[in-house]
Amino acid sequence: MKKAIISFALFLFFISLIFSTTIIEQADELFNSRNTPLENGKPNIENINKAIELYKQALNNKENTDKDVIIYKLTKAIDFKYFILENNYPKNEKKKIYSNLIKIIKNELKTRPDSKYLNYSISLAYGRYATLIGVFTAARKGMAGKIKKHTLKLYELDKHFEHCFAPMMMGRIHFKTPKIPLILNWPSNNKSKKYLEEALKNCNDYYYIHFFLADTLYKLGYKDRAIKYYKKVLDFKVREDNRFEDLSLKKECKERLKELKINI
Repeated sequence: MKKAIISFALFLFFISLIFSTTIIEQADELFNSRNTPLENGKPNIENINKAIELYKQALNNKENTDKDVIIYKLTKAIDFKYFILENNYPKNEKKKIYSNLIKIIKNELKTRPDSKYLNYSISLAYGRYATLIGVFTAARKGMAGKIKKHTLKLYELDKHFEHCFAPMMMGRIHFKTPKIPLILNWPSNNKSKKYLEEALKNCNDYYYIHFFLADTLYKLGYKDRAIKYYKKVLDFKVREDNRFEDLSLKKECKERLKELKINI
């Protein structure tokens, strides 16, 4: 009788594991097709919504032991939806979504602080949340320090992970964070330049690095060099497997040039 119970429990465990794996595979397939447009050229919002729901289902499966990777995939899917496809989504709703995501990641980091997947995910989520709450509120909440902490941890673990995310993000934090005498002394545009040049050296095909470096160079007074990198962003050919990210970046670059009153 005891053996039968154990066998049945093992059977349920393996069924649960297979079901979870199938869910993840389905979510991956939907997420990997995120840049395939509908016939009218618009993004397939329904597919990314399904991917997010499936990743959440897989995460809630207690038998799943690969939570770090699932959280990483969920973070990327959420980010694609709310910052690439639906940038005009109500800000307060976005705040709730990223706040809940941060709680999930923080809870897992308690037991796995050295996970590159979790450190990447929380750095990205904190960064987006800081953008949503505004510069002064973010400064009051110490968001820059939190982002810096986990980004440096990722830099230590794997600085080439996700298109050199760690040096790229460190460069961006130094650029975006206001320097406040006696309170926040570490932000440095020169350090921003150093990190972004390192990222560019190792991940030259990731055009966000070109854009961020252009911003930093312009602020430092290297206007000719900055314009060269802005131009690269405008001129590169949109990649079909990265269609909506590329279009979003090009749009942001055009807006920046307009803001700086630069004609290329």
